[in-house]
Amino acid sequence: MSLSPLQLDRYSQEVVEYYVEVEQKIIEYIIDSISNNANQDDIDGNQNDVVDYADGLVKYARSLKHKVHSNIKKAETDSIEPLDEWIMEHNGKIVKGKNYLSNKYLSDTDAYMRMISRNMSANSAKAVQQILTTAINEYRIGKTTKKDAVGKALHQWSDNGIPALIDRAGKQWSPEIYVRTVIQTQANRLANEETLQRIKDNGQYVDISAHVGARPLCAPYQGKRYSMLDNDPKYPSFYSTSYGKAAGILGINCHHHLMPVANDGAVYNPPNIDDDLNAKVYKQTQQQRKYEREIRQLRNHVRIADNLHDSIGKVHSQMRLRDKQTQLHELQKASGLRRRPELEKNILR
Repeated sequence: MSLSPLQLDRYSQEVVEYYVEVEQKIIEYIIDSISNNANQDDIDGNQNDVVDYADGLVKYARSLKHKVHSNIKKAETDSIEPLDEWIMEHNGKIVKGKNYLSNKYLSDTDAYMRMISRNMSANSAKAVQQILTTAINEYRIGKTTKKDAVGKALHQWSDNGIPALIDRAGKQWSPEIYVRTVIQTQANRLANEETLQRIKDNGQYVDISAHVGARPLCAPYQGKRYSMLDNDPKYPSFYSTSYGKAAGILGINCHHHLMPVANDGAVYNPPNIDDDLNAKVYKQTQQQRKYEREIRQLRNHVRIADNLHDSIGKVHSQMRLRDKQTQLHELQKASGLRRRPELEKNILR
């Protein structure tokens, strides 16, 4: 079955938090490095120093490989064990083929995580060059001091951070978003592939769940029954759906789940899932993360202003920071979500 967004969040969040902090520390290092030089009436920054610093932090994040593997395997177990019990109850026996899927998905995940590490190191150097180029161009116009030019460039850049990926369309994926997407997608795909294998080994038919707001490639296929065979006279083949496409059934960020049909005609429904409650908590969690992200960004603006002795800019950013912290605390009080101060400030020591 597909795991709910809230379940997937729990499998990915631990690793995401470390990558969030790695990015934050690199941002702070760049801010301090360039703003300190600006205080010496210079516009300068050492890309090599930044890359060395980023490499060290990213190397630490790569050591979390065992956590990534453990969480993806847990997602697989949490998904397949209830299904196995259900199959045994309704079919009277269960067939389990050899499992080669886990190793494949873990290996693919490792490749994605290595790419993230390479990209963050490379994009750290690009960030320094971008800031310096922007500051120098601003200064050459002749209407500002070097310090002000550097400050403006740092403020403009700091909210963008260090991308983990820049896709073909030019969209920048932050480490927070991309690491979460990779882990959740791989965990969900593994759970779905395991489910498909169980269906083929122990039955013939599967229903696809339905929900409001399904994506265009999913909507035509939801709420219907399919056969695992290609030429079944009663139902179309499951493989005739959009399964296998990134935006299709069981693709990236797909929220549909499979409901196997037992030999006695019973249809499997995932146990103990309150879709409405899950959706509500997930939405609140997403809002909490948005506030935490904005708080980190505002702290960066305070840091830039403080480093450059910009008292007016510092006061302005501090006021915005306090307002955002109040919004976060009100959300947490109303929703019962736990405060996570480690995601508002440094968690690596």
